[in-house]
Amino acid sequence: MWVGENLGASEQELIHKMAQAMKLQKQDYQIMETPHQWSEVQAQEASLVIQFKQSPQREKFYDVEGVVVLYTHTPQQLLQNPELKKQTWSDLKMAMRKLNV
Repeated sequence: MWVGENLGASEQELIHKMAQAMKLQKQDYQIMETPHQWSEVQAQEASLVIQFKQSPQREKFYDVEGVVVLYTHTPQQLLQNPELKKQTWSDLKMAMRKLNV
């Protein structure tokens, strides 16, 4: 599951490209705008949540109320600063290892 805010068409398109690079099919993931309650995320029973944050604490998995979360740069940041894509790809590779993809 991918969680972010203000995800317009270009941002969602970028997320789909990232998921494809991870060898995920559309039925394997979902995109969720920042939920009002974390319980909305918990209800999805995702094995991993990739959450986009402006100043992410990267390269580490976190337990947020029983949900495994990996933070990375927002799609907006990636579109504005392509040099951040290398860091984000590193994060995504961590997620792939966690998911055994």
